Amino acid sequence: MEKVFFETTKGHPAVQAPAKEGQIRSGDRGNSGHRKSRKDVVIVNKAGFHLRAVAEFARFAGDFPCSVTVRENGQIADGKSILSLLCLGAYCGVRITIEASGEKCEEAVEKLSALVESRFGGIM
Repeated sequence: MEKVFFETTKGHPAVQAPAKEGQIRSGDRGNSGHRKSRKDVVIVNKAGFHLRAVAEFARFAGDFPCSVTVRENGQIADGKSILSLLCLGAYCGVRITIEASGEKCEEAVEKLSALVESRFGGIM
């Protein structure tokens, strides 16, 4: 099980268990004081995180003022970058973690996880 490391405000490292599938972790605050939210989801569409799917994900992520990242198997991708998301190579059945920090982060994580769970709106 992967552990997420971040710094506390005192500069000491802290360890936080990753979110369980379907669980939204919100209210965490990073060094900048911005709110953070994250959720683990499984990619359920047969084609995985293919070009049209990541383009739709990046478009949705771009609608929010917060920063968005996607983690998969130790890799981190910018959730607003199509190329970065494609480099994850995530396929059907892979668990990804969607994270957001800043203004409207909870809403961003909820909408983006719903997009993934809906098979990217039916995109083949």
